[in-house]
Amino acid sequence: MAIWRPSLRSAAVLALAACTLALSACAVDDAEGNPNLQKGQVVVGSGTSIDSELIADIYAGSLRRAGAHVPPVVRAGDRTQALAALDSGRITLVPETTGGLLKYLEPAAKQTDSDDVFVAVNKALPEGLSVSDYSMAEVGATDGAPAQNVVPLFRKGSLTDDQVKKLNVVAGELTTADLTDLTGKVRDGGQSADVAGGWLDERGI
Repeated sequence: MAIWRPSLRSAAVLALAACTLALSACAVDDAEGNPNLQKGQVVVGSGTSIDSELIADIYAGSLRRAGAHVPPVVRAGDRTQALAALDSGRITLVPETTGGLLKYLEPAAKQTDSDDVFVAVNKALPEGLSVSDYSMAEVGATDGAPAQNVVPLFRKGSLTDDQVKKLNVVAGELTTADLTDLTGKVRDGGQSADVAGGWLDERGI
């Protein structure tokens, strides 16, 4: 049986269908001529949660330390909106969880183990998107559900090999305990970018 693989444009159509009162915020423009891409920037987006913003700041900070031109993290919205932003070129990268992304792309997927979920996500990704190594850190994991390992989702060809390697270093260091501690600091009033920078300093990344 042929397996349907959603295209980036399909994800963008879903995003547009979901936008009713905020069309300007969700509009999908052609990636050609995007000013961020012209400047060679790596634009990191975040979801709506503290976890997502913090992880986005960790990714952004690590890429800056690899020499990338990374402006402050932007709010990309929910998963559908983030996929549309990736498609349009308005963002380059966004934090994801393997299990959440797999269930979005393949609702009938049965995989639950971290490695199996990661393999399934790679097979289900829309054309033009890629992920690097997943972290042992999980967000919102529950017993019997797919593993929710943190992973960067980005446009293919948008990052250099060195930048991807830097993200893989982050994946090798970030744990669920780290995320719990760091998000607690943000909830206590810390600035997400500062908290992320402190963690990167501690790990020498």
